[in-house]
Amino acid sequence: MNKFTDIEKAIDFVTNRKNINAGISNFLDVMNSLGNPQNDFKVIHVAGTNGKGSTVNFIKDVLINNGYKVGFYTSPHLIKHQDRIRINNEFISDEDFLYYLNKYIDIIEDRFLNMFEIDTLIMSFYFKENNIDFGLIEVGLGGRTDSTNIFESPLVCVITNIGYDHVERLGDTLDKIAYEKAEIIKPNTKVVVGNLQDIAMKVVYDKCEKVNAKIIHVKPHKVEDAHLFTYKNILYEIDNDAGYLIENACTALETLAVLNLNLDLNKIKTGIKNSHWPGRFERIKDNIILDGAHNLEGIIALIKSLKLCKKPHVVIFSVLKDKPFDKMVRKLYDNCDCLIVTEFDFDRVKKAKDVASNLDVLIIEDYKEAIKVGMEKSASGTLFVCGSLYFISEVRNYLLNEA
Repeated sequence: MNKFTDIEKAIDFVTNRKNINAGISNFLDVMNSLGNPQNDFKVIHVAGTNGKGSTVNFIKDVLINNGYKVGFYTSPHLIKHQDRIRINNEFISDEDFLYYLNKYIDIIEDRFLNMFEIDTLIMSFYFKENNIDFGLIEVGLGGRTDSTNIFESPLVCVITNIGYDHVERLGDTLDKIAYEKAEIIKPNTKVVVGNLQDIAMKVVYDKCEKVNAKIIHVKPHKVEDAHLFTYKNILYEIDNDAGYLIENACTALETLAVLNLNLDLNKIKTGIKNSHWPGRFERIKDNIILDGAHNLEGIIALIKSLKLCKKPHVVIFSVLKDKPFDKMVRKLYDNCDCLIVTEFDFDRVKKAKDVASNLDVLIIEDYKEAIKVGMEKSASGTLFVCGSLYFISEVRNYLLNEA
């Protein structure tokens, strides 16, 4: 195949392959044939229904603040595709992305790699050849068959929490979902786990016992106020109004403790405080908050923080077809002053008119018009935008660059 010289055409090529599925065994075989570059750097592998991205972000910022060179791999992107792959907060350059894509284009085509596998392949070589100290790897979906489940022996595996999401892919019970996520656990590794329900915890315990992995539980914390919390008798601060981020910060702190790096406490504190994760209860303009809540557990967590903000509370909501949208929209409807349901240009989006037909909500199909109306109705209060990370990415770009 001809080589790519234009980054937009290259990204189109990659993203158009997202629905290919040759299986994780095929991808493992490909990586093995290429020398397993993913095993040449130290890895912290993070799975969970919610909180993966912010947990990884807290770890990243603390390590960078302590002088480490940190690779960071996450999805989906908020700004552009390349922001999924970073070293010390710098996105992989267009030139580097093109270099690795072109170098391995033949095997990508011959072995039917999909978008996630291409990104993971590029990430692996990019991190290896840039001699990172740590690679922070967020699972894309589930764990067992995810393209990131290729590391032979991570330093630490992390499971933030387990709830109902992607049930059509992962299973419709907590134990089935837990099984999929627990399959990232490798022999003789350390496993940090957040607050899991008993049925999910048993699955994780059983997996750890089977492969001789050691479980470390995130300890209880005490919330002092919206921004301050105590963990292991040490006071920390986050620069965000979302209470759920405190739980993720504690998971990050426990993971950092397991690494046993003798980190500077003041640099840990400033790393936690200065860590900002776009699209997670992110305040855009004075009274607009974007939140990536995209499943029922995420919506429930958002509502807890929403209640602390200035009223009236106006919510703009768009959701994907595979989510429990009826339960999500009902929760929002019962906890805000005005709910606007909208949609955006995405193949998996649920049509606005079909989301809440039995509730007294505003249906505005054009999300830009929905934002305009929402801003008017929340002029003296707070406007929240939620429902999908893909939606948040679209809205964030619009508010920062067009509105």
